[in-house]
Amino acid sequence: MNKGILVVYNICTINRDNIDKSLATSWISDIQSIFDQDFKDYHLIVSECRGSNKDSLKSDLLLNDFIKDMIDNDSSYNVIYEHLPIHSTFNYSVMEAVKKFGKFEYYMYVTSGISFREVFPTENSLIFKEILKNVYNFLKDNNDIARVNLPIYDNDNCFPPHSAHYLDTLVKEPYYMKPGYRINDHCSIYSNDLYEAYDGRLRPDLYIGNGAEPTFSYLTGVIGKKNAIPPFYVCPMLAHNKRQDGGDNPGIKNDKWFLKYDTIEEVTAFRKRLERHGIIIDYGHTCGARPGVHEKHRSGTNEFLTETNKGILEENFGDDGVTMNESDRKSIFKFLKEEFFVSKDIIDYDNIKSKYYV
Repeated sequence: MNKGILVVYNICTINRDNIDKSLATSWISDIQSIFDQDFKDYHLIVSECRGSNKDSLKSDLLLNDFIKDMIDNDSSYNVIYEHLPIHSTFNYSVMEAVKKFGKFEYYMYVTSGISFREVFPTENSLIFKEILKNVYNFLKDNNDIARVNLPIYDNDNCFPPHSAHYLDTLVKEPYYMKPGYRINDHCSIYSNDLYEAYDGRLRPDLYIGNGAEPTFSYLTGVIGKKNAIPPFYVCPMLAHNKRQDGGDNPGIKNDKWFLKYDTIEEVTAFRKRLERHGIIIDYGHTCGARPGVHEKHRSGTNEFLTETNKGILEENFGDDGVTMNESDRKSIFKFLKEEFFVSKDIIDYDNIKSKYYV
């Protein structure tokens, strides 16, 4: 196994006819902040979801220069020629990198627009150059954690338990997200334990874009591991250029949350199956995940959890989110793999159209 981290920087060029200079410059700046890290036990891959529009970008000079620049810097580049959501393109690029290089200790998901530089010029820049090293050491020292969600500056955040812009306790200690709690996911790191448990699919590919965040504490908890936000002395809040690639990704502002459910009836049946197994999450616009839409069916996370649901979660997953009866653990693990990940006839990871540059 490779020591260290496979870093996957995710971009989307679906529906683009060309790449403008400002976008290419933004990508390069984000990635340079990774190259500048005082940690070298990583391999970077850029995962580009281009969709089926091969010809329009094939001769784009800026994009071709960007690809060449990545390869010249000992990185990889994976172009995906299918119209797929970010969860599945990330999963696929990780799988392809593992084929080339073998498994890693950890796998890092980085959204385009995330920078490992200080948000304010007055802050100490040294810690920003040590983020990968700090997070790696934090995970090695806490091997009961299978996933960490790195904190983002407050232009697009929802720190649990109250979906706040800031969480005071992170100054001194990590926050453990038990089942029922979530945070916006722009940058996260997964252990090889998760890679092995879910057959290389680190993100639940049932989801098109919205709604996946509450699933992670279930996916970690059911294998006896924790889902955490590291303290700020490990990773301060990162800069985030929201919607840097535009609105081209299939998941952005999409009312349909799920790849295989189209109707209210299907989503309702899905919701009831989850609740029978003690899984309490948001279910998608079609079934009222947001206020004002079929309110009586609304679920919730963070501060919207009812006392009844909190009791159900504690009974099923323990007060720490990971302590379960072993027979229940095996049963729920099997259930989650069936419910949160799609079958081969929907996404066939062995036959996705792509080109891998290395």
